[in-house]
Amino acid sequence: MTDAVEIIRNSLVDDGLNYQAFMDIVRARIKETDRGVLDEQEKALHDYTVLNVKRSERIERSWVMPEELRVAAQALDFEQTWMVLTEGWCGDSAQNLPYLAAVAAVNPRIDFRILERDDHLNIMDIYLTNGTRSIPKLVIFDRDGQERAVWGPRPATAAQLVQELKSQGLPRAEMYERLHLWYGRNRWKEISHELLDLLRRLK
Repeated sequence: MTDAVEIIRNSLVDDGLNYQAFMDIVRARIKETDRGVLDEQEKALHDYTVLNVKRSERIERSWVMPEELRVAAQALDFEQTWMVLTEGWCGDSAQNLPYLAAVAAVNPRIDFRILERDDHLNIMDIYLTNGTRSIPKLVIFDRDGQERAVWGPRPATAAQLVQELKSQGLPRAEMYERLHLWYGRNRWKEISHELLDLLRRLK
């Protein structure tokens, strides 16, 4: 595990992005991409990315952090790093990353860093979900590199919904349409609750 801690620490120093830098990179890639030269899979990922930026921007504009969540984040009294593994094309990331970044931003003791999953598969493979490279994945470390908490890739109820839809054999597109409908109806209640619980357990 010592080797893994060193690999993660070095990757965060060399490649870790704050939230604004990550979003700027994603927007730049969209702007620079000629959709006409992409194959079908690449077009799908590009279109997902465009949609996801809109989703994240909508959350940034509309979310008001619950006061008890703000208080819990500000109460953390030790230096820590929040590492998030993700990609711009990931719909779950668009629905959750803005909250993670906003909560981290209220406490100067939290160093919030994003690693792009596909460039850091060696780290991603330490944090698989049921054997898959599901994102976003939040991992919280103290200043000594000790892992203190792991969250992701989606709130528990959303994860249960995905499993139910998979068991029904729904087409992938329909399954994710239903998932994003859940996000819209839930209106950040569950992730706020889960983050509050996580922060209280960090003390």
